[in-house]
Amino acid sequence: MSSHLVLAAAPLVALSLALLIFSAMDLARRPASGVVGSNKFVWAAVLLFVTIGPVAYLFLGRQEPPVDES
Repeated sequence: MSSHLVLAAAPLVALSLALLIFSAMDLARRPASGVVGSNKFVWAAVLLFVTIGPVAYLFLGRQEPPVDES
């Protein structure tokens, strides 16, 4: 592999890793009611095994938890 190719791909790999870490931390801290489908395990699998998993989670998987009106 050419060193130019490695240098060109490095920012994309770093961005992908940063998105994965941010999404995983958000998922870990968010209550299950704040995740679409209320299934954090499924979203964790999406983050790890789907190429665009972190982007899908950030745009489609998060929701505001219900507000307690008591």
